[in-house]
Amino acid sequence: MKLTLSALIIFTINAAYANVQNAIFAQPITEQVTLLRSIDSSTNIGLIKTSQGVVLIDPMPGDEQLSRLRDTIQSLTYQKIPIRYVLNTHAHSDHTGGNAFFVRHGAVVNKPNNDIVLYKVRSHSSDDFVYYVSQSNVLFVGDVFDTSWHPTFYVGGVKGFTKAIDTILHIGNEQTIIVPGHGRIADKAQLREFQKNTLAWIGRVEALHAAGASTSKIATDPQILSLIEKFNNDKQKHFLPEKAFHRFIKRTVSVINNDKKY
Repeated sequence: MKLTLSALIIFTINAAYANVQNAIFAQPITEQVTLLRSIDSSTNIGLIKTSQGVVLIDPMPGDEQLSRLRDTIQSLTYQKIPIRYVLNTHAHSDHTGGNAFFVRHGAVVNKPNNDIVLYKVRSHSSDDFVYYVSQSNVLFVGDVFDTSWHPTFYVGGVKGFTKAIDTILHIGNEQTIIVPGHGRIADKAQLREFQKNTLAWIGRVEALHAAGASTSKIATDPQILSLIEKFNNDKQKHFLPEKAFHRFIKRTVSVINNDKKY
């Protein structure tokens, strides 16, 4: 099988993820961009070296790992490039929890940076921010796209989700590397598949709900069971516990009903 350059990079980085032993795992994506993750948190953290200093995206490795994260960053930048800015893909605590720590060490939160292009969408939260590091052709998209869990399009509804994904797909090119809020990095082809499967999930839930099926009945539908597995990228045996599965169905129904009001 012939791999594209972006696919080869993604395969190499994701393979390295499987062998993480240290508290903070650092994997270079390009000379400019490094992906960081902690053993205490699934949040993908971006480290970008820019002309204005080091920029961090979503620096939340878990409360106990903040000092270790800072030490790791300093070792990677040889302590010569200061941590100037912190950017967040959205306001949830698993992405913003490290802000105050880095502010105490001199960083400024959510200030524009000339090397990073900002896009605003509305899907996972009321204010989702997508950051494009054009020099490296790398996109940080937050929880609009999650390769470790089911989609969470609860705030923007179907329209917001579709618009958000379409916006991301129009940034960069087919070689663009996409860093989700959690999980393995991906490319445009995987994002299109995610969009297709999400819309298929919504459509099937809507059809079953309209026919009067209960949450429990929907959860046993063969098509629903097949669709939920589309999001199980790591092929986990127990990907989605029953309680979380039922909650996802209920929240999907809620989104569908809310969309019909407008």
